[in-house]
Amino acid sequence: MNRNVLGGLLVLGMMATTQNSVFAGYIVGGDFENQAVFQNLPHYQSGPGGEKWGRSWNDGWDSAGLASSWRDIQSGGDWGGNAAICRTEDFATGWKWARSGVVFGVLQAGRTLSQTFTATKNETLQLSWYDANRNSWRRDTWFGRQANYQVSVTEGTTTIAQGNYTSQVYGGLESNSQINASDDRFLLENKKGWFSKSLVAFNVEAGKTYTVSFAGTSSDDRTTLLDDVSISAVPEPSSLGLLSLGALGCAFLRRRRHQG
Repeated sequence: MNRNVLGGLLVLGMMATTQNSVFAGYIVGGDFENQAVFQNLPHYQSGPGGEKWGRSWNDGWDSAGLASSWRDIQSGGDWGGNAAICRTEDFATGWKWARSGVVFGVLQAGRTLSQTFTATKNETLQLSWYDANRNSWRRDTWFGRQANYQVSVTEGTTTIAQGNYTSQVYGGLESNSQINASDDRFLLENKKGWFSKSLVAFNVEAGKTYTVSFAGTSSDDRTTLLDDVSISAVPEPSSLGLLSLGALGCAFLRRRRHQG
């Protein structure tokens, strides 16, 4: 392959990658860490790397035993609504670990979590996030039951995209109890486990303002945990072609180097 042609392919591929990676970071603080700093989320113990963690349950009903980092969202931060946030290794969320950082969102029936953004150009976007249920605790089997919630993107009173979802305990039964403590849900790898979710792709127009909302729709005390909420641009067909050409050029270059 001619070197000039190869160079052109590489440049085109890099251009396509750059064009599709710049989407203005429409979701701010999708890992909920900024929200925790904003509202001074309390912590009660330190992790092995100095991380701020939640309270481990001491099997008692005194104030210390019931203390938790679970706190309702305070307005003025990255997120709005009346849902909550909580820290890794907090008994109130079944000792769940955040997927990244040490904080995650907590969504229950009748609660909402929302954020607004303004589109910078006409494009197709996709909303993605991770969910899981809290584990059962306090010897009650019903805390870990599956929870339902709805996700939507709206522009004013118009719904742009919407979907219904169900969260469940990672690595364990949907209904479990502390008595069944041998359940794999309490293994570290499962406390760290999350399920990847996404909403159908949707189109936005430059200059218009959109709201991303999560709403708990279960009828009783069921809990969905959320983390790493993000929006990414969906590549246009022409950009996909450029990406393919760029990948072809890179593969050819690696092969030439290997042969050399």
